[in-house]
Amino acid sequence: MLYPLHSLPYINDLAEEINNLNCGIKTEHFLMSTLFYADDIALISDSAKNLQKQIHHVFNWCNKWKMSIKQK
Repeated sequence: MLYPLHSLPYINDLAEEINNLNCGIKTEHFLMSTLFYADDIALISDSAKNLQKQIHHVFNWCNKWKMSIKQK
């Protein structure tokens, strides 16, 4: 399932905000903090504390845009 076109700006905004937290895994060329595929999002972090920071941010972002999260 692909994101509907109207939701792409929201998802891009979330990805940028999570990257700006600087809580991902640093490689030689970039910071990896999320993986997006269809309607799935995986958060990637270097520590449990930073992962919790990312989760908290996603929770607040969802509340802001009145979206819900379905956990697997």
